[in-house]
Amino acid sequence: MSGGADSSFAFKTFIFSMVILFVMPMMINAFVPQLADGLDQNELMDDYYDFTGAARGKTEESVWVLTGIYTPYEGDSYGYTDDGWLYGSRVSYNRPTQYQDTNREFDVIRDDKNGIYKYATDSKDYSPDETITDKDGNNKTVNKGTGHKAGDLYTSVVFDKAYKSDIFFSTSLKYGQGGDRYSDVTGKEPFYYEYTGYRYAFQPTADMYTVDADGNKMNVTATTSSLSLIWYSYYNSDGLSGQLVISGNDSGVSYLTSDQIIRAFDSTTSTARFEMTFNGGVKMGIYIKIDAYELAQGHTVEYCYNQGFWSVMVTSISTSFDAYSGTDFTLNIENIFMTMVKLLTFDYASFNMSPMMGMICSFVIVIPLYASLIALALGSWQAMAVVGIAGFVETIAAVITNWGGIFPW
Repeated sequence: MSGGADSSFAFKTFIFSMVILFVMPMMINAFVPQLADGLDQNELMDDYYDFTGAARGKTEESVWVLTGIYTPYEGDSYGYTDDGWLYGSRVSYNRPTQYQDTNREFDVIRDDKNGIYKYATDSKDYSPDETITDKDGNNKTVNKGTGHKAGDLYTSVVFDKAYKSDIFFSTSLKYGQGGDRYSDVTGKEPFYYEYTGYRYAFQPTADMYTVDADGNKMNVTATTSSLSLIWYSYYNSDGLSGQLVISGNDSGVSYLTSDQIIRAFDSTTSTARFEMTFNGGVKMGIYIKIDAYELAQGHTVEYCYNQGFWSVMVTSISTSFDAYSGTDFTLNIENIFMTMVKLLTFDYASFNMSPMMGMICSFVIVIPLYASLIALALGSWQAMAVVGIAGFVETIAAVITNWGGIFPW
């Protein structure tokens, strides 16, 4: 090859392109809402350490917060979320029935700003503890309430006893995404699994990585990832059924039985960690805490479980927790690089954008990139041909990947 662009022009074009390539992802990260918008990460981690009993310090676990309580889709009114789930209605205000008409009832409400649930009321008798005598004649001091006040994060989630499912998640009872279609003008095709009662959806607070069974990194996009849990009772089977979505992809179902849960507790602990393993070997941490007040009353773990006097916290293994939980999240170099890759491949779904807005943002970053390549290739028809072919292939691949759902083929 011969020739080339004027060195001064090429250098200026290159600098301009680098500025755009760096600033655009940074602006996307700064202004596109994350689930963590308005969330106090310190409060979140305090809840994690208090709930799990883990030593304070660096942890490889990332907490997934409750972002929805949903009733099943039954063919009439419906909505769907960015993770692909079709639902009947969303429960924004909840009061677990097993605590109603007691001196420990509490209410939680969904924050419309960031979709995260918080306590709506102070728990009854929030401040004073109560000394009681257990069945062995020993005095114990326990907090009568939940230990939370209005505005606290609802990370210790209580499943409502009155809304257990009489069926568990099963791949044979999945609809949508190749089966019955529920598409709109964006080309999305939601899905749903059959269940009854309430489905509790947990999501990470920001983009992160997790690992599969082989230790390979998996990109987890906050807005399109979720773990859905139901408390089910099906004939002689009882437990938790879970369904995982990673970056918009269905990762299958997993289960914890009541026998597994009850056996994990002994007289010295009221908290246990369980794992749900999904397709590809992705593992989710399920922490379950039995209500200490009920245990102090002399009730067994089995009784507390059956009556719903227990709560759940959901976590995943994160390979870069510090990078995504710090205050400088939007300036993280790795995150900016990943945003750049998503923009170059028109991956608009990662930013909760419409296809058209995603395409516009992609062109804003693609045009300076190819402008610099063209400037460097001027004077060489071979180099120009390579740049042209690369641009054409990238555009076609991006359209097929992200807009293919609107074409019949």
